[in-house]
Amino acid sequence: MRVFKSQIPIFFAKGNLREDGATTALVLTDTNVSLKPWPNGVVAKVKSAAIEGKSGSEVIRELEPRADDYYIPKHRWSAFCQTYLDLALRTANINTLIISGGSTDVGIAATVFAGKDMDYNMIVVRDACTTNHDPKAHETLMELVFPRMSRVRTTDQVLQMIQQAEVGINS
Repeated sequence: MRVFKSQIPIFFAKGNLREDGATTALVLTDTNVSLKPWPNGVVAKVKSAAIEGKSGSEVIRELEPRADDYYIPKHRWSAFCQTYLDLALRTANINTLIISGGSTDVGIAATVFAGKDMDYNMIVVRDACTTNHDPKAHETLMELVFPRMSRVRTTDQVLQMIQQAEVGINS
């Protein structure tokens, strides 16, 4: 439920890879995304969870997506990589992003690094990010990496920041 007086635009970055793998590049890595070494050291394409039109790519109902929200189909880890996100943000004169999501060490990290390089102010919502991989990666990013390029806050802290900003705007 959105409880704020001001209309804060919501941007949902959605993985949008083709099921046939045509938008997935084969790159040299030591392990797969789950940190398991490749069998016999041979890198292989694996099926992504973020296939266009499949449930792993959709925004969950609990977030109450609305028609006026922005949907950013993405083909790489960063929500900025060859998407219209930067254009939409700059057109709307938005320079501060509140970032959360389901893959701290993949999509969130890539987006935060790219956003920093593009001079956005960012707030990473610590308890609204998670990973399916090793939780140490999440903690390392939240404790040692993200604070150098963004603010790291809890959901309660972010809600308080928004409410304080609204009071300042409406005063």
